[in-house]
Amino acid sequence: MAKLTGPLQMTGQLGNLSIYKQRGSDKIIVRNKGGATKEQINNDPKFENTRRSNREWSASSKLGSAIRNSVIALARLADPHLSGQLNALALRMVKGDTLHEWGERSASLSPNRAMLAGFNFNRKNSFDSVVWMPMTWSIDRDMQQAQIILPELIPSLHIKNFTQLPYFRFVVALGVVSDMDYSKTYEKYLPVDESAHGYGTTATTEWYNQQNTLPGQVIDVIPREKTAVLNERTSLILGIGIEFGTVGVDGLPVAVKYAGCAKLLGVR
Repeated sequence: MAKLTGPLQMTGQLGNLSIYKQRGSDKIIVRNKGGATKEQINNDPKFENTRRSNREWSASSKLGSAIRNSVIALARLADPHLSGQLNALALRMVKGDTLHEWGERSASLSPNRAMLAGFNFNRKNSFDSVVWMPMTWSIDRDMQQAQIILPELIPSLHIKNFTQLPYFRFVVALGVVSDMDYSKTYEKYLPVDESAHGYGTTATTEWYNQQNTLPGQVIDVIPREKTAVLNERTSLILGIGIEFGTVGVDGLPVAVKYAGCAKLLGVR
């Protein structure tokens, strides 16, 4: 990978080069499109190991995407590299499977829940570096709901407002994700339970001004209805974020995209 630093400012395709920008950086990235053809990779015996690796990378990407989608309200507060970080973590889960052969190892969150607990969506401004207060939380698998208890909060003492915006609110997300197994019949990875995979519920507090003290409160995340019966291979993911906002055209607070941070509290 090369970075374009001269006066030429362009993106797109140029011969065998792909030229593009990436959110979070003002650099222009240049990549070479060379390599083996798709037909060679799919059929040539020499690329069998490549196919094994590609299948498992696809599995990790699908699991990472399902985790992200299950708490999608928090993803808008994340750094640009969130998907890559989740995929890399999911790949570690795939490689930890000792029951299946390479290329068909399961993408299973259920035996690796502790790996996801505490995962931060931001590197520069992590949730714990922005919100300085203890909180308690719980996840009820039977009822498929969660609760977070926030103590009294004084913004000037308990929040590092790195955005310098006048308003903030808390966002809580509860997602459900199924483990994924390789299907030889369909030659791809599929959720063990399609009905309990990659969806979630969100709850938000009111908008608060940076000058006001917040009373202690309880945030309940309750789905409108239970859509699936969870089994040992499905997991509930609880996350929290803080979102900053400004004054909208109607005089009411409105969220500013990417202004905030989030983390995953726990997985059950």
